[in-house]
Amino acid sequence: MSAITVRVASVDDAAAVAQLMTALNDTVGPAYGRARIPENIVVSAEQARGRIERMADVERVLLAVDGDVPAGLLSLRIVPYLSEDSPYAEVTELLVVAEQRRRGLARRLMAEAEDIARRRGCTLIHVNAWRDNREAQEFYRAAEYTAVEVGFEKRLTGPSG
Repeated sequence: MSAITVRVASVDDAAAVAQLMTALNDTVGPAYGRARIPENIVVSAEQARGRIERMADVERVLLAVDGDVPAGLLSLRIVPYLSEDSPYAEVTELLVVAEQRRRGLARRLMAEAEDIARRRGCTLIHVNAWRDNREAQEFYRAAEYTAVEVGFEKRLTGPSG
């Protein structure tokens, strides 16, 4: 195994991000509440490129690679909000591919995310884990995160207006 590097992904990494997001979507799928709609299963490089471009002002993808092989990713959003003068950070996606687990990669991705959040002035970092995803919940607790809320969501359909 080669040394794993962690860096901020660019649009040039769209194929790797698409591969990892497809693995994540396949993993969490409908068992964790996600609707089985195409963009929640297979993500194309074109879709990943567009998503990376659209979120550039508020969210960054950290990409972990083992040589040239995508090993994991974390998506970090910086959010200004009404409750405080400083923004908070939110980890919206975290995945380490199965064959790369138990090497400390998720901890490295989280440490980098926390460092970026601190540099951006955040005083809080928020993460979500599906209620049935015990492995993720155990990981976050071990990383000193505290369960604080119950989340709700509603999928919107049709045109807005």
